[in-house]
Amino acid sequence: IIDKLEGIDAIGLCVGSITGEKKLYIGSSRSSTIYTVAIDSKGEFNGKPQQEFSLDMMGPRGDDKARRIRFDKNGVLQINGIEFNYNLTAASEKQETIYYFKYDTTTKKWIPAT
Repeated sequence: IIDKLEGIDAIGLCVGSITGEKKLYIGSSRSSTIYTVAIDSKGEFNGKPQQEFSLDMMGPRGDDKARRIRFDKNGVLQINGIEFNYNLTAASEKQETIYYFKYDTTTKKWIPAT
């Protein structure tokens, strides 16, 4: 372990570099928010987690959490969103929605990819 973050309950994690800066992408288990924190050349966190965007009000449930985060070969961010409410009840069927986002270099924000 090189570094750690305190006070973050993550359900999905991914390391990526879209703008040339390596970041850890964090899917919160408490909200629909995706956070990032910069990673320096030593592999340590540089700064505090920053909100990138949210899955709030998206998809069929409107409150998905990012269970899996990854980049495809074109730099599109793929997020597998699930319903997660901290209960131990087994779902009768897996409810999952896949979301796609691309980075808009003009606005410097993630936008839904079509």
